[in-house]
Amino acid sequence: MKKILLIIGVIVVLVVSYSIGRSGASTEINGQKVKYDALVKKTTDTKKNLNAVQDKSNKLEDQFKGRKAQFDHAAELASKIDSLQSDIDKKTGELNGLTDKINTANSDIQSKQAELDKLTAGVKAKQDAPRQFSAGQYTVGKDFPAGRYKAVPVGEGSNFFIHDGDTGMSTVNTILGSASQGYEPEYVFNCKDGDIMETHSSVKLIAVE
Repeated sequence: MKKILLIIGVIVVLVVSYSIGRSGASTEINGQKVKYDALVKKTTDTKKNLNAVQDKSNKLEDQFKGRKAQFDHAAELASKIDSLQSDIDKKTGELNGLTDKINTANSDIQSKQAELDKLTAGVKAKQDAPRQFSAGQYTVGKDFPAGRYKAVPVGEGSNFFIHDGDTGMSTVNTILGSASQGYEPEYVFNCKDGDIMETHSSVKLIAVE
């Protein structure tokens, strides 16, 4: 009986030892499995993070390419602006030169116009002159235009007067005739509308400037 109990006890000890060993091995294996799963998860997460970083890097690269294209375009525009500014400066210089030429031409035109006016006035004077008047009185503005004249005697000459139309006073009182006789061979005077010219002999009026 004691032997049987001893055998049973040995068997129980062996069974218990086996159970304890198997349980420990299983725990160790499960522990290793837990560590492996965590490593796999970490690897997966890391891969996801890497992919996210790669995506961000790709986006940044695309942005860089876009910004570089914009920069290249801006640099090209800047180069064109510099070229345009150079052209503007050149054209401005040409315009200033043309302006100077125009001013010179205008000055020449004014000078030529003055000469033309003088010639025109001279032609008009020649067309208006000479005017010959016999002895008598004549009203300025009615019998001949107001202006500046040179009186020249016709024949021997005689007394010559210009009377102011407002006061009646003589503004010209001279004797036209031969210089050798002490008279005036010609006399230049101004007259206005309403003045009276009086001559005692024929006289010739020549319009002058």
